[in-house]
Amino acid sequence: MFFNRPICSLLLVSLAVLSGCSSNGDWPNLSDKMPDPASRNRVIERADPSIAPREQDEVPTSLANAETLFDTVSSDIEAAQAAFALALEAFVNSKQPDSDTASDKVHLWLETQLVLTRLSQTASRLDAILFNDELATSETGRLSKEMKDRVDTEVVAARQSLAAQKPEQIS
Repeated sequence: MFFNRPICSLLLVSLAVLSGCSSNGDWPNLSDKMPDPASRNRVIERADPSIAPREQDEVPTSLANAETLFDTVSSDIEAAQAAFALALEAFVNSKQPDSDTASDKVHLWLETQLVLTRLSQTASRLDAILFNDELATSETGRLSKEMKDRVDTEVVAARQSLAAQKPEQIS
C-alpha cells in the first residue's frame, strides 16, 4: 500500500484542521479572533448564608445524651416548622392578583423549598439515636422514630404540594 497508517492519520487530522479554519457556518473557526474576557460583564455571586452554621451534634453514647439530643432537636423542629409555615404563607399570599412581580413568586417558592429542606435536615439529626441499636429500642428511640416519621411525611406532602404550585418561570 502506498500510504501507511501514521501518514493517513496525519493527513486526516490536517484536513480536519484546515476545514475548521475555513468554515463559514455558525460554528466558530480557528481563524476567528479570540474573545476578550474583559469585554464580558460577569456577576459573581457568593453564598451568603442567612443562618450561621450549626455546630455538629455529639453522637449520643448514653440514654441521657440521647434524651438531651431529642429535646434539642424537638425544639429545633418546632422552630423549623414555624419558619416553614411563614415561608409558605408568604408564597401563597404572593399568588394574589395584586401581588408583586413573577420573579418575587419564584424567589418565594425557592425560599419555601429551602426552608423545607432545613426542616428535613433538622429531623435527620435524630438518625444519631435511631442508628444506635441500644438507643433505638429505648423510649427516647421510639419517640425519635415517631417524630422523624411524622416530619418526613409532612416534608414529602409539602414537596408534592409545592411541586404542583411551581411557578412557570422555573424550568
